[in-house]
Amino acid sequence: MTAAAIRAAAANFPSCLEGLWPLAARRGITRANYRKYTASLAPDLRIMDLLDAQPEFTKSFWNYLDLLVSDARIEKGRALLGKYHAVFDAVERRYGVDPAIIAAIWGVETNYGEIGGTRPVIRSTATLACIGRRQDYFRGEFLATLEILQHGDVRPDRLVGSWAGAFGPTQLMPTAFLRNAVDFDGDGRRDIVDSVPDLIASTANSLHKNGWAAGNTWGYEVVVPESFDFLLTGKRHSKSLAEWQRLGVMRPGHRPFPRPDDKAYLLVPAGVQGPGFLMLHALQSSRGLCAGDRPFGRSAARRRPLCAGLASL
Repeated sequence: MTAAAIRAAAANFPSCLEGLWPLAARRGITRANYRKYTASLAPDLRIMDLLDAQPEFTKSFWNYLDLLVSDARIEKGRALLGKYHAVFDAVERRYGVDPAIIAAIWGVETNYGEIGGTRPVIRSTATLACIGRRQDYFRGEFLATLEILQHGDVRPDRLVGSWAGAFGPTQLMPTAFLRNAVDFDGDGRRDIVDSVPDLIASTANSLHKNGWAAGNTWGYEVVVPESFDFLLTGKRHSKSLAEWQRLGVMRPGHRPFPRPDDKAYLLVPAGVQGPGFLMLHALQSSRGLCAGDRPFGRSAARRRPLCAGLASL
């Protein structure tokens, strides 16, 4: 959006919020609560600067890994796995998700809760529901935030997160919270911010509902030939591992694929400089490359995924 368009949308912010009230009412939000949570809201226009500055889009693949993966994070994850081993074990029995995967997501998303964001989720989602290019999407997130507040799962002063509205140590969006959060500690609230059992179980349930296949690897690191047709990358081009091999996509050292009939799609986040990754479907909903069969990258000590380090316990 141009600066003028942003200013115009900001000036219309109160009218936009009032126009969203009927949608909130259909979700069972009371008029009193709607007024309570929106009456003093002002748009957070700093978000407009952050919208296109996400590190996934502005940093190279290797620098992005350096930012997220380190020996210190792996050690913190191991400590958490030990501290909460009884909860992790109970969650694994319920949802079938490897504890190392949950700890890795926790570490990648917020460094185990240290950098989860400080912006009120209600203000962020309201801003993006009324200003910007994805208003339809963020209207849903705004309305979901109101549902969370009305139900009392997370205290209003603790419902803070990223500029986009993701919150909690594993950064669930509000709509994902409504779909997947669980009350694992039995206190009647689904509190993924201050209840470690709820946090761990909700993260596992998110993966479980999105097709997590217990015991399967995420995929394989591969070497992509320089002559490869990179138009074949991405989720739209799923092929068997045997077909990828015939196209010249090989595992390092030309090791065989254990199950050549498995289907996968190819990601090449670093381009022709590699490495590439053939992605199976055990971890479709996670943003990280986790649970692999070996550390990956140019320097295993610095660039291995968190879950590879944690899974060695």
